[in-house]
Amino acid sequence: MTEKEEIREVATRWWRAVDACRWDEVRSLLCEDFVYSYTDAEHEEFPWFTGADEAVRRLQGIAGTVEGVQHYLANSTVTLDGDQAMDAVYNLALIAPKGIKPGDSLMSYGAENTFHLRRESESWRIHTLVSETVLPDPWQDDKSAFPPRGTKSA
Repeated sequence: MTEKEEIREVATRWWRAVDACRWDEVRSLLCEDFVYSYTDAEHEEFPWFTGADEAVRRLQGIAGTVEGVQHYLANSTVTLDGDQAMDAVYNLALIAPKGIKPGDSLMSYGAENTFHLRRESESWRIHTLVSETVLPDPWQDDKSAFPPRGTKSA
């Protein structure tokens, strides 16, 4: 496997682990000083939550608000600079909210995710993840709610 393939694999493993609620695996992919940030066309980038343990705790809380979710990734572009790397990838999420009934529509969300990675102990780990909303949540009536679920870290 080439270095670029290894880096692409991290983003894929991240979303598959999040979708399947494999929290130990999610944690293993993160640097201690991990930062998850949000932005969109109307908002400047800001840290939604920081720290690897905090990230897992917050993601567990979000997972509790849905029946299930699947993230689909496409158009990955990797750049390398020594022990630093970046993977910009399109992300489309299909979300089944709690209480969904037969015939109800799934929620959807589209973003460009930029994974900033650092090589640590001979493996690539996510240092920063920036999610830029591209396709807003059409099911969300209040477009002023930002980020899509929850609040940023205190």
